[in-house]
Amino acid sequence: MYDILFFASLFAGWIVLNKWVLPWLGIPTCMSGACRVPHVEQDA
Repeated sequence: MYDILFFASLFAGWIVLNKWVLPWLGIPTCMSGACRVPHVEQDA
């Protein structure tokens, strides 16, 4: 039971770290939207 709670809290901590903490410190993450491919217009 405690193993499941440990891994669930570890997973939740990873999400919180990547979604809010690291972007707040100025470190871009994919969860903060930094991995989006920039839109490039085609010359027609």
